[in-house]
Amino acid sequence: MKTTILIVGAGPYGVSLAYELWRKNIDFVIVGKPFDSWLSHTLTDTAIRSDHHASEIFSKDKKFNLSTFIEKNFPADAVEIKKSRLPNALFRAYLLDVLHKMPFSFYKKQLLSLEKSENGFIGRMEDGIQIYAKKVVLATGIGVHKKLPESLRKLETKQVHHSWDVVDYEAVKGKQVMVIGGGQSAAECVHHIKKQNAVTWVLRKTPVFYSEPINLPKPIFKLLLQLSPAFYFMPSALKRILGRKFVETTITPDMEEVFHSQDATVIIGLDADKMHWKVQGDRLYSPIMDQAFDHIICATGFHLDLRHLSFISDSLMENIQDTGGPLEVDFNFETKVKGLYIIGGMVEPVYGPAQRFLMGMRHSTLRLGKVFTNG
Repeated sequence: MKTTILIVGAGPYGVSLAYELWRKNIDFVIVGKPFDSWLSHTLTDTAIRSDHHASEIFSKDKKFNLSTFIEKNFPADAVEIKKSRLPNALFRAYLLDVLHKMPFSFYKKQLLSLEKSENGFIGRMEDGIQIYAKKVVLATGIGVHKKLPESLRKLETKQVHHSWDVVDYEAVKGKQVMVIGGGQSAAECVHHIKKQNAVTWVLRKTPVFYSEPINLPKPIFKLLLQLSPAFYFMPSALKRILGRKFVETTITPDMEEVFHSQDATVIIGLDADKMHWKVQGDRLYSPIMDQAFDHIICATGFHLDLRHLSFISDSLMENIQDTGGPLEVDFNFETKVKGLYIIGGMVEPVYGPAQRFLMGMRHSTLRLGKVFTNG
């Protein structure tokens, strides 16, 4: 199979770019399960965090306008729905509607390897198909970047889950469950799990309850995201300072009642790596707490690193990124390897905080649409 552009990843960034290339009649193939993180790795009874105006799949022709979807499908409740966080079930319905409107198909298989060739790149798929592409855009998801406490990761037991692996714990009933983490995902896990289980919530420090993902006034937060491309031109030292501010962990105020609820035991100041975990049959025991748990859910975030993408060949990886060095991309999202581009969360340290959020796809889609149109 030959194509001009190979898009690896069918999440919001990949889908938005693919639609823009389709509009411009540029040949492409997009591989991956469409919107898999949202459809398969979020709790059904939660809500998405970003405002509705910043949560839609970007398209220049506004084909996937989220407000229009809400007004059409929930006319009686549209005004109220748009005032608060969108229920995840509603957002999933929106994403499925987006997929229904897509004028192209997805190659819903896993990419096993990506190598540089004389005229571009070769991608080998799990079904044996080889895709020859002149250019490649990496718009991969976050699943491979899951971060677990070191002591629990070493245990290699089925009782330890990352909050992203929803299917492993969503239906748990009548168990002793520990949730570790001080952010939104941890609060949502506790909110869901405590309905039918005994839950202990462990945090290193008292959480910050704030409506936005970072503790800044909403107008400033929105302005910074809109101006995010300017981040690329800032001095490295300033990028690091601002970057630390943007990764501050917060929880939305509507989840504060979960923290104060009597339905879960909350423990502050305990480090998961200092609990001296021991495997006892099908349970995990901590002598520090003198308690055993059936399941431990780690809402401990993600560490985005290109080197976690095992499908990239060693020789290609060496040319993209120096060992131990930071990822480098230019203003067109192109890496040091000509024809290879990266968009989304992995380029946040270089390209700005908007690349962590759905809002960031607007700039990457418009930028790469222009780059690929010009050859």
